[in-house]
Amino acid sequence: MILLYFKMILSEGGYHMPQITKGGKYIFGWTEFKNGKIAIPDKVVHEYGLDSKYILLMESSKKSGGFCVTSEDLILKSKLSYLILEKTPVYENKKNIEKLFIENKKKYCWVKFDNIEKNILITEKILNFFDVDSNCKFLIVRGSSLAFDCIVRGPIVEKAIYSDKKIVNYSK
Repeated sequence: MILLYFKMILSEGGYHMPQITKGGKYIFGWTEFKNGKIAIPDKVVHEYGLDSKYILLMESSKKSGGFCVTSEDLILKSKLSYLILEKTPVYENKKNIEKLFIENKKKYCWVKFDNIEKNILITEKILNFFDVDSNCKFLIVRGSSLAFDCIVRGPIVEKAIYSDKKIVNYSK
């Protein structure tokens, strides 16, 4: 019953989030880096509460590449808040926006988020810091309740490329 309800929510309003493999992660769609921006779908903005001017990028797994994206509000509600907000430079000091830092061997960076256009505002320098080529496409994947993933390689991306399921492209 719960699974049926969850599937109904995912396809609500004509919006469909495919799973590339049975029991696998849900895919929001494709996007890419253009003119200093990465477009993010409305569904992601709503689900992850990206209503602040700043968001945090966190290094994704080595296998998938890319980064995880979250908001300060979600971090504050998580068990990771002590690690991320208390031990790393916080964006309250505007000098820390776009400052690249490493804590416990993980890469982090606060960046601006355009709520009106639904774009992550990001530089090539930041992409390079996360070992991401500015010409690659990102697969936006539902991660945890804390963050969604913008991944660039690995088995999920490979399966999405060759999948016969409809995966929306949100690039603007």
